[in-house]
Amino acid sequence: MVNMYNIKNLLQDHEFVDSRAMLERGGEKPREILVEHAMPSTGQNMRFRVVDSVQDFSEADWNSLVCVFTQGAAWQFKNWIWGSPEEVFQNCMGLYPKHQDEQPKDSTRTWGISLLNIERNKRHMDRATVAGLWVKIEQYMARNKPDFFA
Repeated sequence: MVNMYNIKNLLQDHEFVDSRAMLERGGEKPREILVEHAMPSTGQNMRFRVVDSVQDFSEADWNSLVCVFTQGAAWQFKNWIWGSPEEVFQNCMGLYPKHQDEQPKDSTRTWGISLLNIERNKRHMDRATVAGLWVKIEQYMARNKPDFFA
């Protein structure tokens, strides 16, 4: 639902674009994207690096990890430094994007992640949904990664 084809539209432009539509437009799937965002409460401009794989992560990369979008599949976390999805989400914020009318996968119930409910046919709701997402990210960072605001 959310992947490297449409993540920048979602996080930076506050608009959900179906990834299949993006794929049909052609172009290579990016491995890395930079997203700029002004944090909701402080207005501080921050840059976030969005990656498709942690394969070449350094210790600094692991330490700077803030948030992970999951599809609800444990295989996504193969070769991570943490051994299970539960452990992953003890070390970073987890988001599970889904359509508002869908149920989350049963496997995610013990992961400690937040649901990102996207309206299926109401694009005018995207801005509010993503604004709420950024509030959650900022709150997570204030609690768990306060040095990022320095």
